[in-house]
Amino acid sequence: MLTVERANGQHLTYDPRRLHGVTVYRDAEREFSARDRVQFTAPYREERIANRQLGTVEQIDAGGNLQIRLDSGRDVEFHAGEHPHLDYGYAVTSHSSYPGAHVPRGSDVQTERTPFRCYIVTVGHIFCLTWIVT
Repeated sequence: MLTVERANGQHLTYDPRRLHGVTVYRDAEREFSARDRVQFTAPYREERIANRQLGTVEQIDAGGNLQIRLDSGRDVEFHAGEHPHLDYGYAVTSHSSYPGAHVPRGSDVQTERTPFRCYIVTVGHIFCLTWIVT
């Protein structure tokens, strides 16, 4: 069960198994700096940015205005309050990584090795991949 508190103090309880189209986020502070790797944790339709897309902070000012260069090469600018769904993007899982993402190095921990799983993991890794099979 999930209980939320509305702005007026009212508590509502939901059963996540019965709801569709509901997204829940947890507030967390992040202190980004120029050259930080970031990952969008929700789609940003106004800027045509997909969920889990990666980029690098090019510039940030004291007012919360960000300039991010996406891995696709496109630059986007917005205020952090317009789209607060950002997190550090230094380590991501193969499950949550943006489709088609390319990285210089990767590690994959597997409990079982199947050809399909190996293909999925290695599609984006272009220079070095370390496999750890337990």
